[in-house]
Amino acid sequence: MIDSFMGEYRWLSNFHEAPLWHSGHLYQNSESAYQAAKLLPRDEEYRLKYESTDGKGAKKLSKELKHLTRPDWKEISLIVMSEVVHAKFAQNKDIRIQLINTYPQELVENNTWGDVFYGVCKETGQNWLGRILMAERVYWLDLMANGKYKGH
Repeated sequence: MIDSFMGEYRWLSNFHEAPLWHSGHLYQNSESAYQAAKLLPRDEEYRLKYESTDGKGAKKLSKELKHLTRPDWKEISLIVMSEVVHAKFAQNKDIRIQLINTYPQELVENNTWGDVFYGVCKETGQNWLGRILMAERVYWLDLMANGKYKGH
């Protein structure tokens, strides 16, 4: 089991710097892309601010812009996270190979900041980020098994 997205496995974290295109914007990390997706298309000027932020800056900016969060965010947040994680690994071969090489380990995003939706804190949580990462890994492994992707 990989139970921390820090240190050796920091690249599994959304805060890891791995440039990706999402919804027509180039972000420096998946956290920035995810946080920017909370905004409606009409808020394009604010979305642009996320392009150059690190993950911590994106979280902070999102709190400042909380009043602009799209009303359907709770309904679509898992879909958006899945899209962002897919973009991260589809567009960054080095970490895609690392993700594939974690098979068959369980991926658990243990944290100390109380995120029990995307992670696990004090042995409690739904671990949605870990689940999405494992599904992404299966996607690439399935492509490899069917000869659609050579992997390395």
